[in-house]
Amino acid sequence: MKPDSNELPPLENILVAALYLATNFAKSGCPRLSHLIMHQLEFVLSHSAETLSPPVRETCQRLHDVWEQIHAECTHALGDTEESEVTRRVH
Repeated sequence: MKPDSNELPPLENILVAALYLATNFAKSGCPRLSHLIMHQLEFVLSHSAETLSPPVRETCQRLHDVWEQIHAECTHALGDTEESEVTRRVH
């Protein structure tokens, strides 16, 4: 995959990255990681129906909804009202 390409990364790579990020989120609770997890799940959901089975798509959509709530709670707990402020932090 070329950096300037519109091609999506392989599905397995995205799922592995999401699992890695979720593991690190469990250790730190960093809102940046919850944002990145949502982003990875959005990548999964943007894959075509040919490459993503309906059960995987449904599971990823449900997980995205859960991570969206987790991210909102983390952001609120830190008192950050600006999303851009949270997502700029480096973990």
